[in-house]
Amino acid sequence: MSSNYGGYAIIDDASILEVTGTGMYQMLDKTNRPIGDKPEAFSHMQKALDEMRRFSK
Repeated sequence: MSSNYGGYAIIDDASILEVTGTGMYQMLDKTNRPIGDKPEAFSHMQKALDEMRRFSK
């Protein structure tokens, strides 16, 4: 996981799911080129959000 003032990114071995502060997202490959929606990347999102939630209680 990586973040900045405007959003965050969930990074796995094959892709980067970039999410802006407004909730817009895009899937990128490791060279930051758009790759479209890959369903397997979304499976990591719930785990990452659960881990982020630990810090906002």
